[in-house]
Amino acid sequence: MEMPFALVIAGRTVRGRIDAIFAGDESSDSAGRWLVVDWKTGAVGSADPLQLHIYRHAWAHITGCSPDDVEAAFHYVSENETVFVPTTMTLEEIAVALTEAQ
Repeated sequence: MEMPFALVIAGRTVRGRIDAIFAGDESSDSAGRWLVVDWKTGAVGSADPLQLHIYRHAWAHITGCSPDDVEAAFHYVSENETVFVPTTMTLEEIAVALTEAQ
C-alpha cells in the first residue's frame, strides 16, 4: 500500500509518500516488524539513503511502533534488485543531515 505522511523534524514538516509497506510474517522472526520500500527507476545505488531513514521514522510515527521495528529498502525496478539500507539514523541525526543539505 502507498502511504502519505507528514513528519516534523527539527521544527519543519517533511511530507512524502511511502511507496510500499509490508508487515512481517507473524509465524517467523519478522513478526511485529515492518519493511518500507521505495521503488526506483534509476540505476542501482543512485538513490539517497536519507529518504529511507525519514520513511522509517514516518512509519514508526504513523503506527506507534519503535523505529527499531522498521526496515527499509530501495527496489530498483529496471534491474529487479532490492537494496536494504541500514536504518540506524535517529531523528536528531536526520535533522542535522537535512540542515547540512540546505
